[in-house]
Amino acid sequence: MLIEKAVMSDLEAMSDFYYQVTTYLEATVNYPGWISNIYPAKIDALNSIENNTLYVVRDGNRIAASFILNHAAEAGYNEGNWHIEVSSDEMLVVHTLCVHPDYLRKGLASMMVEKAIEEAKRQGVKTVRLDVYEDNEPAMRLYERYGFKECGKADMRIGNNGPEWCILYELVLI
Repeated sequence: MLIEKAVMSDLEAMSDFYYQVTTYLEATVNYPGWISNIYPAKIDALNSIENNTLYVVRDGNRIAASFILNHAAEAGYNEGNWHIEVSSDEMLVVHTLCVHPDYLRKGLASMMVEKAIEEAKRQGVKTVRLDVYEDNEPAMRLYERYGFKECGKADMRIGNNGPEWCILYELVLI
């Protein structure tokens, strides 16, 4: 499997990927609280491809997993009890880390976390931050295995969409 940045020709495949992930979650246990055709959706793929921040895990020509890595912290991050104070260009934020249902439990989430940390070190940022829906225990365990520390709780809703309370996490690299 290969992790690389998505390109515009991936847009339709990403739209389908997000739909398959969210409908699976809605039919099973929706740990992140995502909503089909709301978040994540095609517009999120488009914006992150245009900003060169969308990473995909490819299994041949198929997208097996993805995440977004950028300097954009959500408004709720202001509520965090961060371990260090940094400007936005001194941190990377992991968003929308997801795995296609056909590829669950194959180590792809770990692979993507490792890639995010590797990229943060390559860019010389001081910290990696992210948020996890408070009921998403599998994701919390994953990030904690990589040394991320809890930094508080924040309301991350945008309008009426998404989960209300999320746990903020940080991995200090310096």
